[in-house]
Amino acid sequence: MIKSIEGSTCNNDFEEYKFVREEIRFQHTLLGYRLGLFLNSQVFLCTAYSISIANDIDCLSGMLSFVGLILAFLMHFGVKTAKDRLKQWREKEKEYKELSVFIPASKEIHNKSLWFPTYAPWIFLFFWLILVIKITIYYITG
Repeated sequence: MIKSIEGSTCNNDFEEYKFVREEIRFQHTLLGYRLGLFLNSQVFLCTAYSISIANDIDCLSGMLSFVGLILAFLMHFGVKTAKDRLKQWREKEKEYKELSVFIPASKEIHNKSLWFPTYAPWIFLFFWLILVIKITIYYITG
């Protein structure tokens, strides 16, 4: 038996299957929201960084690049958690194969669909890391 959020238990297999499908949908939606918020924050930080560089505000550009680095690092854990939860729910979904009204995507296709959420934080992490290194070298060399 699967316990729903309200505390009631699902009585039959089809209701349990619907619950599992809803949880998978919820996890995908949550991952999409997290990724959207992350990308919006990166756009804001990149714009503010460009403005601070154009106006020679070195301390602000250093701070912004460090904040971008931290956000990208933290986003990695949010994506990893969502992927782990999706994996758990996908395993649970396999128990209800006979109830499935569609053919689920293969594991390989599903993993490929998660490439962008997986690698976007790493791309921005390296981008901000390069900027932090550049600013550090600029401060050292004067």
